[in-house]
Parts: sequence; C-alpha cells; structure tokens
Amino acid sequence: MPYGLAVNAFSSISIDPPAVLVCVAQTSTTHPRLYASDWLAVNILATDQLEVAKRFAVSGGEKFAGLEWQPGSSGAPILAGVAASLELEVERRMMAYTHTIFIGRVHDAAVSDRRPLMYLGARFYDVDGAAPLA
Repeated sequence: MPYGLAVNAFSSISIDPPAVLVCVAQTSTTHPRLYASDWLAVNILATDQLEVAKRFAVSGGEKFAGLEWQPGSSGAPILAGVAASLELEVERRMMAYTHTIFIGRVHDAAVSDRRPLMYLGARFYDVDGAAPLA
C-alpha cells in the first residue's frame, strides 16, 4: 500500500534542470518512509478533491483506501483526477528545524485541464481564490 501526506510547503527551485522542494514535518508518521525513499510524487489536487486533501492532512490511517491511483514510472503513487502531478528523484534531504526539506529533480510531469485546489491561511480555495471552499 502506498503512503502519503498533505504538505503546505512546496516550491519550484529551478527550471533547468527542473527541480522542486517539499517540506515535511519530522513528526509526520510518513516522514521515515519518505526519508528512506529515492522517489516521491507530488499530486496537485483539483478543486473537487477537498475531501482527499483533508484525508491526507490527518495523521495515520490508510489514506489511499478507496481512492483511484496508479504507480508512476518511478513507482510513486499518482492519484486519479488531479490537476497536475510530478515525479521526483530525491537528490537532497536537508534538516531545517522541525522539518526535512526534500529537494528533487522532476523526471515526469503531467497536467490536466482541472482547476487546482489552493491552500492559503489555513483555508482551501479554488484557483480563482474568490471564495473559501472550507
């Protein structure tokens, strides 16, 4: 069974080579498995996937149970119906206070025409940012 979590710190680092960073709390139950992995997937959820975001934001449990997903080319889990997905080869792990910063080179990326879910100020929004979803 795959593992995952919701993160609120994710950023582009470089276009050439394509690289991003993801910050994960060291207290997360998923942290040890991510730390030991050479690959990870970033799934950018669509606005109608609010319940998926809430599921992945809670500690523990079978987060992928009942969800449609498939392994990407690296084996990392890609959720169905996402706005976009990235598969990263982890190149660096840097401890930063209470978090680990995972720096990864993007090897595969996919984008759909679905609108991305946005998280800002402890609330979820659609990409327009016009009204909170929850």
